[in-house]
Amino acid sequence: GYRATNSISGSRINTPIKELPMPIEVITSDFLRDVGASDLRQSLRYSAGIILQSQNDQSVNAFYGPGGVNNPEGATANKTQSTIKIRGYITDVILRDGYRRQSSTDSINIGRIEVIRGPAALLYGIGNFGGIVNYLPKTPELKPFTEVTAAYGSHDYMRATVDTTGPIGDRWSAAWRLSGAVQSTGNHTELYEERHIFVSPS
Repeated sequence: GYRATNSISGSRINTPIKELPMPIEVITSDFLRDVGASDLRQSLRYSAGIILQSQNDQSVNAFYGPGGVNNPEGATANKTQSTIKIRGYITDVILRDGYRRQSSTDSINIGRIEVIRGPAALLYGIGNFGGIVNYLPKTPELKPFTEVTAAYGSHDYMRATVDTTGPIGDRWSAAWRLSGAVQSTGNHTELYEERHIFVSPS
């Protein structure tokens, strides 16, 4: 469900959250599915202390920076879709399994997201006092599982996903997984169009 009891982001080892002296929030894959998040930034919409759309506070660079003067995302707008404002500090660093990854990912491949708030982010050498976001991708499972979804919505929003996993043979304790998504959408503006294809085999 939505509840997780352990975290690896707080101490870099699998530790019960109740034993960690820092504020940690875990967002599970079940929650991501229920809120309809399609990427990492949308997955953080309900996380306290994280702002995805901020005012244009880039001072003299507001005209030339990624936010521009007419972009509602302001200082958090960028092409890699990894910039967020967490507890008042802007950062474009996202972690994948504890390693720096300065690019967004599709939610079909996210197993869980761990948000560490405060100076504990210095554990990863990032130097951001606001906190850090660490996502863990889905891993192969020995129990066969397949899920296919399709969605259609406003502004010509179309999305299809597949997530399948299973064992390799009968005698091996190894497994495989394939996650993929295809998405096409516009928005309330006239000339905006987004298309992307995401595939992640493991």
